[in-house]
Parts: sequence; C-alpha cells; structure tokens
Amino acid sequence: GVTISLSGSYVRVSTSLGLQLQFNGDNELLVTVSEKYKGKLCGLCGTYTGSPEDDFTRPDGVVVPNFNDFGNSWMVPDDEWP
Repeated sequence: GVTISLSGSYVRVSTSLGLQLQFNGDNELLVTVSEKYKGKLCGLCGTYTGSPEDDFTRPDGVVVPNFNDFGNSWMVPDDEWP
C-alpha cells in the first residue's frame, strides 16, 4: 500500500515496497529505500552499494568522475516520454 502524510514542511509518501519520498514542495526531494535494495539500484540516486566510488555509474556500466557527464547519461529524450 501507499501512505501519504505531512512531516513538518515535507509531504511524505511511503510504500509497502520499502520506498519513501519526502518533498518540500519546492526544490528538495529526499528518496529513501529499504536495505533490501542494497546493491540492486542504479540511476541518479547512485548504486546503494555503500561505496561512493561507483555512484556515478552510467547506464552502460561505465563509472565517470564528473557529475554532469553522469547526469546527462541518464537523460531521456523528449520523444521517448509516453
């Protein structure tokens, strides 16, 4: 299930899958996932392996040192949106 609540100045969305989102309504989003996802994630939130050295892994598996290259590698072209 999904639970939506207010936590201070944040709207919190919690799921039974172990995902929690907190948004301040402006420009700050906090994403938290359960330990069961450790080492199973990829994308803009990193790899969740406990090692920051592999957090900037592109979709092709290459680790890059620059956050701009990393972020740009995960962009989806506008024509691929449903």
